[in-house]
Order: sequence, then C-alpha cells, then structure tokens
Amino acid sequence: MKQDGQVIAAVLAAGVREQIHAWRNRQAAGKPRGGWKVCINDPQMQKKLGLERSFVGCLDGSRELASGDRWIVAEGSVLAVEPEFAIRFSAEVPRQPAAEDIRKAIEGVAPAIEVVDWKDAKPDLMSIAASSSFHAGYVVGELQPFADVPAIGGGCPLFLRGEEVLGVPDPALVPADLLDLVAGVVEFLTRHGESIQAGDWLLCGACTTPARVAAGDSVEADFATLGRVRVEFA
Repeated sequence: MKQDGQVIAAVLAAGVREQIHAWRNRQAAGKPRGGWKVCINDPQMQKKLGLERSFVGCLDGSRELASGDRWIVAEGSVLAVEPEFAIRFSAEVPRQPAAEDIRKAIEGVAPAIEVVDWKDAKPDLMSIAASSSFHAGYVVGELQPFADVPAIGGGCPLFLRGEEVLGVPDPALVPADLLDLVAGVVEFLTRHGESIQAGDWLLCGACTTPARVAAGDSVEADFATLGRVRVEFA
C-alpha cells in the first residue's frame, strides 16, 4: 500500500508540473495569470483516484468572464459547470501564513462558476492533474467583503438553469473554513515553487456535482448574501 501511495504521489506531482509548465508558458506568451483552483474536492472521487486530499490547479486568466457574459461554445466541446466560492487577493500570501496574514491578503470573495470541458477527457490521475481537472474557464460575480461569506446551509448556493435546479450543495464539498483552505493551497504551491500573488483568484472547489450545459443554456448560482453569478452559453 505504501508503494501504491508513492506511485500515486509521483503521478500527481508529474501532472501538476506539466500543467504549471503550460501555465507559465501561457504567461510568457502574454496571457493573463488568472490564479488557482482547488481540484477534486469530492471525497468519493479522491478515494477512486487514490488521493488523500484535494490538489491545486491553475486558472486560465484568458478565459475569465464577468457575470452575465456569454461563453461561446466551441464545436465539439463537452461542457459542464460548477458553482464555487472565488477568493480575490490584493497581496501575496507568505509561506507558512498565520490566519491573520491570509485575512489581510484577501481583497474579497465573489460567487463564481467554473466551466470544464470533458472533450477527449481521460479519467486517469495524470490527465486530470495535467489539465487542472479539465479546466476551461471561469465566471466571477461582484466582489464582496470577506465577512459577507454566507453560512452554507438551506440550499446555498442554489444552482439553476432557468427554473431547473441543477444541484444543491453537498456538505462534503463545501469548504468549512476558507482561511484553512487557503493555508492548504499555500502549502501545496510552496512545494511546487509557486505562491498566491496579488491579483490572483482562487476557486475554492465545487459546491455541487458538475452539471452538463450546451449552447442556449443560461446558468445562475445564487449565493444568498454573497450575491449571484450568471453565464449564458451561445
């Protein structure tokens, strides 16, 4: 079992190195930075892949949309969406940060929807890690003070396609403490030679299971006092 764990850790590390390398190359070519995302926060999927916890992926800053924008569906795409908390940072988060260091670095929190593309997706750990869990882009709503993050419960966030409920939050998926979550992300990034910088977003992991979408759909996530975020697919 120990050997299996070592193999899984090596595969994950290789996939993360590949996606960070591609992310750095995009920036070197003039693409915006974006930030980071929590990958595989579903305990059942973690168990299936042999993971003990989530890992961290990169965001494609060139595919950042504001709430209400249109996502143009490329031919052959197999798109899905997930509602998430998004943290925006106004300062770098130091290594081994105290909770107050993290709090001071947070500019605010926004409702968000991540878009993933399952076209040609392979369910093995290397492919998942190298693709940042099939990340395609993200949509963010209006930034709110960190203190306005609502207590999760009673159907928050509500995830809708028109009148159709796409998913309700699963307590196993919703982060219990955003400061602890950020600390874990910093620890992971430090091991891979990266950090949270001023201007970065952090998507905090899906609050519901993914929902398939197609051209013509309009999707909205309602995070109560934190606000709403919406995206149209065309």
